[in-house]
Amino acid sequence: MRNAVIARDTVAQAAAQAILADQGTAVDMALAGLLAGAARASSASLLGAAGVLLGGPGMGLHFVDGRARAPGIGTVRPKSVEAPGDATRAVVPGLLECVLAAHARFGSLPLSVITKSAIAAIRESGPDAGTKQRL
Repeated sequence: MRNAVIARDTVAQAAAQAILADQGTAVDMALAGLLAGAARASSASLLGAAGVLLGGPGMGLHFVDGRARAPGIGTVRPKSVEAPGDATRAVVPGLLECVLAAHARFGSLPLSVITKSAIAAIRESGPDAGTKQRL
């Protein structure tokens, strides 16, 4: 099967399918769908984790890791009643970093085309108030 997109979210599928008209690659399509689906899901989705698994003839297998990171891991926590430092409580979201890394290495279209496809698909779906704010 060639030039097909299958996604659980119909808007994510529409965003990815629109990339075909712009001669995008499967990676471009996946990123458009990922962004559209995350924006529709919740604010937490945009600030969450993601992973992109890529593979194909001649390219091998690649995983772009977008899990959230905790930069405070390993920081010594105080043994007293004082509050732990900010570094021990912070988590850095990974979705955007994942999208940017996958696009930089494997994308073919400008990132603006990918994000415009995601935004257009969301707008055409008649988004709710929360989704409009996330856009």
